[in-house]
Amino acid sequence: MMKFSDNYIFSESDFDTFGNILPSKVLDVFQILAGNHASQLGIGFHSMLDRHLLWVVTQIKYQVCADIAPGQQVTGITWPLPPTRHGFERQYLICDSDGNILIKGTSNWALIDTETRHLASVSDVYPEGEHCTDRNFDEKIRRLRDFDAVGETFEICPDESTIDRNGHVNNTNYAEFVRAALGCFGGKIDTFQIDFINEVMCHQKLYIQHAVSGTTTLVKGLSDDDKRMFTCSITLK
Repeated sequence: MMKFSDNYIFSESDFDTFGNILPSKVLDVFQILAGNHASQLGIGFHSMLDRHLLWVVTQIKYQVCADIAPGQQVTGITWPLPPTRHGFERQYLICDSDGNILIKGTSNWALIDTETRHLASVSDVYPEGEHCTDRNFDEKIRRLRDFDAVGETFEICPDESTIDRNGHVNNTNYAEFVRAALGCFGGKIDTFQIDFINEVMCHQKLYIQHAVSGTTTLVKGLSDDDKRMFTCSITLK
């Protein structure tokens, strides 16, 4: 069965004043789990780069099912669903020492040709094996729609510290851009989702806007030419 797990401990600095694990830290654990599992399967970063290919995450969603305490040891678990031609879903769990689910998540991945930056066929490279077909959510992640923003626009210019080895802004940093734009999340997070629409490069300015509807805050990042680069949704408990 294609499953991978590892243990983690979150520190005090990984939490905000509302007791939320910072979304960037959750995404970081997901990223490490996915990367280590991909390497174990023979389709990690270096193996794919030799073939002029790169894995990119296009969507991430997670739900907080129970509180996590700083210093508590947790176990992260991940598994991919069977691939389609143009991508695959990867599932994640963060559990306590008794196996209780603290956070559950899912993500969509695609394969990009490093020379053309166009999509490549996933089914041509994904290893055969017995896939776990368990999903953490009943439905696939729905694409977040555009919205009319309210309030002031927050401007940010990603520097070299936000760039990953793929040459663009790392997915975990989008969550920090969102937090910076909002100031804080305003309460306990229930669900968090980001759709990565277009690559953001180093020193490429982002104009971040948001709107609030009930317990949900929508956030989007726009380029200089008003192209939507990402959209985020945060729903509070």
